[in-house]
Amino acid sequence: MSIALPSIARRMSVVPRRWLAFLACAVAACGSKPGPSRPYALASAGAQLQLQPQPAIKLVPADLASDVDVVLVHQEFYGLPWESFEAGTAPPAEWVAAMDDLAARARTVGPVFLSLQLVTGPGRRFLADRAVVANGALANPAGMATECYDFSTASDAASKRAAYVAYVDWMVRRFQPRWVNVAIEMNLFMSCGDGPWNALVDVERAAYAAAKAAASGVLAFPSIQIDVLYGWGPDCLTPANRDACFDASYARLANVARDRFAISSLPHLVPALADPAAVPGGWFTRAGDRGGERTVVAETGWLGTPMVVAFNGCTTAITSGEDAQLAWFDRLMDEARSHALELVTWVSNRDLLPTAMMSDCPCGFDPVWCSFLADFRQSVGTDPLSQANAEFGIKQFGSMGLRRYDGTPRTALYARWQAARALPWAGR
Repeated sequence: MSIALPSIARRMSVVPRRWLAFLACAVAACGSKPGPSRPYALASAGAQLQLQPQPAIKLVPADLASDVDVVLVHQEFYGLPWESFEAGTAPPAEWVAAMDDLAARARTVGPVFLSLQLVTGPGRRFLADRAVVANGALANPAGMATECYDFSTASDAASKRAAYVAYVDWMVRRFQPRWVNVAIEMNLFMSCGDGPWNALVDVERAAYAAAKAAASGVLAFPSIQIDVLYGWGPDCLTPANRDACFDASYARLANVARDRFAISSLPHLVPALADPAAVPGGWFTRAGDRGGERTVVAETGWLGTPMVVAFNGCTTAITSGEDAQLAWFDRLMDEARSHALELVTWVSNRDLLPTAMMSDCPCGFDPVWCSFLADFRQSVGTDPLSQANAEFGIKQFGSMGLRRYDGTPRTALYARWQAARALPWAGR
């Protein structure tokens, strides 16, 4: 999940009978027989936008200790000290302290799923953001300037490649994860063309090798954004072409090094898929099954509220709610059980944004948050469409949590999640 911040860089119900049966069996141990278990671990992250001391997305403890088997450390919000790793010098102490704090907190909860960005920014067409230290404190990361950076032709390609490989080695040794994503959603970079893409794959292969050498038994892979892979992106606009787009994009993954086929999927952002019922069957596992690979869900979720932006008055950009969110979670868990997935990551433990901010338009629920939103919109200029796009960008992941921003559980979704967690995880 990536959110570009211009000044600082996304029904009520009861537990179904099948879940209650699993719970009853787990508690009673089914007489003398072993109770049921699940093959998949349940993971999430504590990412939230906080306004103090300055607006920034941070990885916070949230309720991970009570809610997850595995902590997702989605390291896109603190930047990468490119200069230090290029020069072979120690990273800034402020950045190291932040990483050590994240690692220590994660290990108190359980195993770690570490996700690292090789590419980020709009369309993931830029190298990972730079870490910034200002006035002796870790500040918001700064984006890289070169779009579609080509590791085969750039004058500093050798040092950039070495820096990223060193960064992966450093992070894996520091966090000792069970799973590591060495390049979040790297397939989006395919849009840059064959030359930059093939060179990026070479870097991913080197990062994969570094991760494997840094931690015995670690499972390493990049994540693949399957909504685009399956042909629902801007380059494949007609349904008749989607299978052909999938075939072509899948072929370009042939040299990508991986121990698992790790996927990310956020189809609520695709207008034609904005209802979970419209998402084709086998969505999570189609790509992994194609090559006989075991699937890992590195990142998914669904908005639990509508999303309204200010444009020509107030416009509902995405129609959603807790019914849709719950339906998507049920789809996910059905495939997790039927395909014996290994890791399932619902990306948000708590909402990224306060609930009211998602649909209160014009914003008036809180003067501090509304002032932030106004400044955020104005940071991209005065064009109303650009401002609406910026607002969309920050709200697109805003209400995907198992809990609301203040920590209040989403009753039905949270009950489903904890019913699944009540079954012993076979891989513990």
